[in-house]
Amino acid sequence: MRLKKKDFYSILFFWLLFWYTFYLSWISTVLESILGLIILLIAFYVIYFLIKKIFRSKNITWFWPFSSIYCFCVSIIFSICIAIVWWFSYYYNEISPAYMPQYTLTNWDKTVVFQSMAHIWWKWFYNYVAEDLKKHKDEWYLHFFEWVRPGTKENMEEFNKALWMNFDKDIYTNMSKLYWVTFQDYNAIIWSQIINPTSDVNIDISVDDIMNEYKKLKTPATTEWDILDYWETMKNLVDRLNQRELNLVTYINRAVLNLLLWNRDIMMKMWKIWNDEIWQVIIWKRNEVVANAIINGKTVKKYYVTYWLLHFDWIFELLKKNDPNWKITKTTYHKLIED
Repeated sequence: MRLKKKDFYSILFFWLLFWYTFYLSWISTVLESILGLIILLIAFYVIYFLIKKIFRSKNITWFWPFSSIYCFCVSIIFSICIAIVWWFSYYYNEISPAYMPQYTLTNWDKTVVFQSMAHIWWKWFYNYVAEDLKKHKDEWYLHFFEWVRPGTKENMEEFNKALWMNFDKDIYTNMSKLYWVTFQDYNAIIWSQIINPTSDVNIDISVDDIMNEYKKLKTPATTEWDILDYWETMKNLVDRLNQRELNLVTYINRAVLNLLLWNRDIMMKMWKIWNDEIWQVIIWKRNEVVANAIINGKTVKKYYVTYWLLHFDWIFELLKKNDPNWKITKTTYHKLIED
């Protein structure tokens, strides 16, 4: 049978695909992939053949020509998918990675430096925050930081149920292993320099507070699914991957994180599909706590706030609602990925 151009493309594609698969996972995965493609080929051909027979068609493509068409279609579909994933990962990791903004606000009476945070990312970024925090504390800034305090056992269980996942104290530590980054450790940030820890205030609420507010918003239509042990799922995935496979997965995952950090609206829309009531409390109630602490502070005039990026817009709006004189006087951006 004479080979056509599409056959040469299929041969080249599968040779490269199987070579890279061998590089990632050795020969066993290559053989499994080949067997899977052959099984699908046979299944598709049987379905095709039966359809032709049912409709009494005389124009039937026999197995080998059909195999050529099948291989070409698979190679084209896989090529498109790989190209999309590769370009997406390269673009958000190398060309347009996320930058974390730091906003300086003032109403000409008080000054707030709001350092946006991500719960998992490069250690370099957290080292920068620790250094910047020390500099501002030397200038008598009061440090407000976020960290939801635990609640009763009953409320912790209800909280996990509302989130649909087991949200324990190690979740960010565990997630960082899959995403090839480190986790936000406020103990390390606060104690990394010789500074006065009494100027660090956990300006947050407890799980008990969250659940009390959530119960006020919860309706019969609120969706609560079974709790997913998210870390156990991730751990099982990581345990099945060798180092080369894990490097590939983490590179793609980091691109997803960059995309989400650049596009706050995407995260908010995702949570509205999720359990919107619990996220209203997690986001909005905590914004009120931070804004009220700044507004009602009598003696302190300078604040350094380290809080999750999504909180800034609402905290700023609450401050302006209380005093229209609040303005952003400076914005700087800090790269999250280490060069």
